[in-house]
Amino acid sequence: MFSLIIGISPSKGARSPSLWNKAYKNYKINCEMKACDISNESELNTLIEKLKFDNNFQGGSVTFPYKEKVAEILQNSLKDEATSRLGAINCLYRNKSGVLCGANTDGLAAVSSVNSIFFNREVLPQKILILGVGGVGKAVIAFLSEFLLTDYPGIELCATSRNKDNLFFSRFKNVNYIKWNDRHKYLTNQTLLINCTSLGDYQNLDFSPISLDLVDTHNKPIGIFDVIHTPSLTKLLLWAKDKKINYCNGIDMNLMQAAIAFKYATNVDESIANIQQSMIG
Repeated sequence: MFSLIIGISPSKGARSPSLWNKAYKNYKINCEMKACDISNESELNTLIEKLKFDNNFQGGSVTFPYKEKVAEILQNSLKDEATSRLGAINCLYRNKSGVLCGANTDGLAAVSSVNSIFFNREVLPQKILILGVGGVGKAVIAFLSEFLLTDYPGIELCATSRNKDNLFFSRFKNVNYIKWNDRHKYLTNQTLLINCTSLGDYQNLDFSPISLDLVDTHNKPIGIFDVIHTPSLTKLLLWAKDKKINYCNGIDMNLMQAAIAFKYATNVDESIANIQQSMIG
């Protein structure tokens, strides 16, 4: 048996193989996760069609930039309505009939991280600005829209990207889209900034999703959540640390989404918390 993490270059920094393989070992499951670098959508289509009928393929993860494309390929076998509305997946698994299916575990993990780090304080954010509306960004938007805004209805949820996906935003009427070039105007002392772009990751170390020289005392965010996990401190988070801004990287979110995805793929009878421990223990 084998599982895969599929993306443009997961072999260069993806954390999932290490996490999944530790869990496989601890649960004595005869399976191994490998990184699968796919350079274009044609290769991706061929691979997914092959995996559909390979019974040795247990499941796995989908990462940048193919979360939306794989959701499109598997549109008739997505886990639930929320995943269908998102149009992006990060998890592959087989259902009880052996059909290859797609799910999204990023959103659940993101809501948990945001709640535990930024909404467990006396002073709460009044605005959330999400930078980037790709696969992860859409998951964060959808789950925050559905779950967080229910508990905190007064919060303004905004999102920005270089190009607007009109179809996606038509599904989420309580999310305000702003133009990418206007993003700095929406920074205030009450804003929680969430970076869902790849700016600052291991392939873009010298970049930040905001121009740091345009941020000063009057518009310094109340908190910054960067979903990037490699490196643990991006250029944005190094700046946040220096400015004494409450911040969080994507390591815990990545671990939680991996544990949820592992449970879907293996159907192991363990809690998410126990799976997380097995991945790092």
